[in-house]
Amino acid sequence: MNRGGRGLGAILIVELVVVAALVVLAGLAYRDYQNSLGALQMPATLAAPGEGAALILPTPTADLPRPSWTPLLPTPTQMPVVAPPTPTLAPSATPLPVPALPAEPVIYAVGDIAECTTNPGALDVTSALLDERPEGLILALGDLSNDSGSAADYATCFDPAWGRHLPRLRAVPGNHEYDQPGAADYFAYVGAAAGPAGLGYYSFDFQGWHIVALNSNCDQVGGCDPNSPQYQWLEADLAAHPAACTLAFWHHPLQSSGKQGGTEAVRWFWQALYASGADVILNGHDHHYERYAPLNVVGGYDPEQGLRQFIVGTGGAGLWGWREPGPQVSGRVIDYGVLRLALTESGYAWQFIAADGSIADYGEAECH
Repeated sequence: MNRGGRGLGAILIVELVVVAALVVLAGLAYRDYQNSLGALQMPATLAAPGEGAALILPTPTADLPRPSWTPLLPTPTQMPVVAPPTPTLAPSATPLPVPALPAEPVIYAVGDIAECTTNPGALDVTSALLDERPEGLILALGDLSNDSGSAADYATCFDPAWGRHLPRLRAVPGNHEYDQPGAADYFAYVGAAAGPAGLGYYSFDFQGWHIVALNSNCDQVGGCDPNSPQYQWLEADLAAHPAACTLAFWHHPLQSSGKQGGTEAVRWFWQALYASGADVILNGHDHHYERYAPLNVVGGYDPEQGLRQFIVGTGGAGLWGWREPGPQVSGRVIDYGVLRLALTESGYAWQFIAADGSIADYGEAECH
């Protein structure tokens, strides 16, 4: 019994020594763990410069490459081409019976004309320029009334200054014409010179040129896209009139450095006109004069087949400033005035005639 008791006591002593050693080792490991956490901790607040520890951020060894950015513009291949069915409501492509077309191969063009509530009298300036130049056809590029497009506006503002030019005028509607439902007062006042009432798009031949009038108030006439009646009529009209020279006019421009900027919906017009080999586009809407280099559908310079766009919103409504122009802009003027186009069988010459009668922009080009 004594000998067995002494053996059991020796075993207990050994076990106590082992347990004590394990406790010491665990304590050392925990201390090392705490020290490692302390090395990773950030200070609760950043010290002011020169006070305490500073937060040091890594300095990049080289600049990161800057990604290039290119505007995403639709390309002609992205625009579906719809074969035009026979239009059920096709405006006439022959000269309109009233008024008669002038005998001289000259076109004057201007839009954004009457604004008697805020800018009375300015439309008299452009009307006087046309009085001094009685030859040729006048194309009104929309917003004949910039007030409300009402019958009263035409009677009391537009007509006293411009009414005498109606016998040699053709017109397209602007957005202000639709301040009245269906632009009804505009169609009633302008009459046959506005094309079929309620549509606002039509075409005619003039001095060997094919002239196409379009309605850029797309939501008012069933759209401007390839599924719309207007686009299908346009394709059919261009196919039926393969003239050496073609001019189209409507109100809203595709591109502009002016206050309003461009209207994307009319890119469909550009597609059809570019594909047919048309030459000139005339627009208003922004109240300044601007001439573009020949461009393709996506705005690229194209001297061989490009369309030359003119903005002539200088008929009498208050003039606006503009933004920085893109590289496609070839000339621009802020002044009242009219654009004069002298037509030949194979080309045209342009002049922007400013309010004082001076020539502020000019040039010439051949048709495609």
